[in-house]
Amino acid sequence: MSNDPNFLDASGWIALLNRTELDHAEANRIWRDLGRRRVVSFVTDWVVAETGNGLARTRCRDLFAQSLRVFMTSPNVRLVYVDGDLLRKALDLYEARQDKGWGLVDCASFVLMRSKAYERPSPATITSSRPGSSACSGEPDSTDHQPNTPRNKAIISPNA
Repeated sequence: MSNDPNFLDASGWIALLNRTELDHAEANRIWRDLGRRRVVSFVTDWVVAETGNGLARTRCRDLFAQSLRVFMTSPNVRLVYVDGDLLRKALDLYEARQDKGWGLVDCASFVLMRSKAYERPSPATITSSRPGSSACSGEPDSTDHQPNTPRNKAIISPNA
């Protein structure tokens, strides 16, 4: 794998934080690998909100908040705010691809992945099998993603 940027999505983040997710071990493995390689990871503010909403009524709620705070200060993570232009492009894609089950959050992520800010998405993909399950992992095995940080609690994962 190269050092191409990666995209953080809600299903991958939930898989890392929630040890009962079927993809939890794979999420940890990918996260550690990305950290070792110091890969830059992207996330939209909509994905942050989607992840927080998905974990709001679980025991992972506090862990999500902790992971977001670490993630917001990481030099390896880029938070992208969905502005009017990105929203319009996401809506255009949403309307154009009625053959897909993509939500508007997904469409904004796909538009971002195709933009110059996010040159080439990584082929790594994690999908959450059971979003919102209640058993949290405590501290994920993700020590390497942010240099000089004891434990980085955010997850990087998928693309389309």
